[in-house]
Amino acid sequence: LVAWNSLFLQVLRLPQELVRQGLSFSEIVTFKDNQGAHDLATDLATMDERARRTGKPLMSERERSDGRLVEIFHNPSADGGFVTTFVDVTDRRTAEKAARQAQKMESLGQMTGGIAHDFNNLLTIIVGNLDLLKMRVTGDRKAERHVELALMGADRGAKLTHQLLAFARR
Repeated sequence: LVAWNSLFLQVLRLPQELVRQGLSFSEIVTFKDNQGAHDLATDLATMDERARRTGKPLMSERERSDGRLVEIFHNPSADGGFVTTFVDVTDRRTAEKAARQAQKMESLGQMTGGIAHDFNNLLTIIVGNLDLLKMRVTGDRKAERHVELALMGADRGAKLTHQLLAFARR
């Protein structure tokens, strides 16, 4: 280690008194009382080896035991050293997830509104024709009953349409 900030200590769960300039990842791995530090330091050692072999910087994510999500950027330098950056991205990821969920709900609302509108148009045609039929079958009790049942079904469909439109507006 040459330089570090407080997030480095938090991510690795290292006590300030154990961290010093010149500390190596192999020494961090030996901190037996800190499994999180051991696992992450081992990951970093593996990243360093891969980065040196490929000559390219690497990025990784790690979820800490407290649920925080940390991005790790590991960039080897020509002099044999490296720069590793830790970025806590938990809040950003939570906001991105909420935005995606809001977009899904908006799309669902638009689709629901469109279906309800089309269904309402169909019901208007059905109800109009049933009303005309009702006038023609006056006196035929059986036919009147069939028309009434069909109108009751159309009325239930209209109520469902209103519920769908109320959902779509939300």
